[in-house]
Amino acid sequence: MPVESRRLFFALWPPRDVADEIAVRARDSGVRGRLVPPEKLHLTLAFLGDVPAERIDALLAAGDGIRAVDFDLCLSRLGYFRGPRAAWVGPKTTPAPLAALAAGVREAAAAAGIGRETRGFRAHVTVARRAEPPRRVRLPEPVAWRPDAFELTESARVAGKAVYRPLRRWPLAPASVE
Repeated sequence: MPVESRRLFFALWPPRDVADEIAVRARDSGVRGRLVPPEKLHLTLAFLGDVPAERIDALLAAGDGIRAVDFDLCLSRLGYFRGPRAAWVGPKTTPAPLAALAAGVREAAAAAGIGRETRGFRAHVTVARRAEPPRRVRLPEPVAWRPDAFELTESARVAGKAVYRPLRRWPLAPASVE
């Protein structure tokens, strides 16, 4: 009998106005490919893949133990992943609190018995799939964003389309409090 599993990832989700701005800047920068709709734009902290259903409660409990602070994020660079043919926007440098959060969610997943992400963390928001490499390396104008929470999200296929469902959201503490 197959084990029931769900495809999960930890992510930062921009508010809709910021997601709209990211989408417009990517389009205006000449990004070519299948553009990701604004409501699906997110910054993946850790992709967990297919997680056995019986491990999800442990994963949520591990997420409850993560303490992270908010930070300013400036998306100013365009990039490209050749293998998946994905165009992305990201920061020139990854803010230390973002790197710490990504490490924290990966450690939480490992503590819950979910395999470790083997790829290094590269802060980015995928803006196009089946894309061509961008002709520019910078956005004409950066997109500023101050994430206030991170989320465990499920990716499911419904009628052949990817649908994202939040499982739990955890607030980031104001940096001045820590």
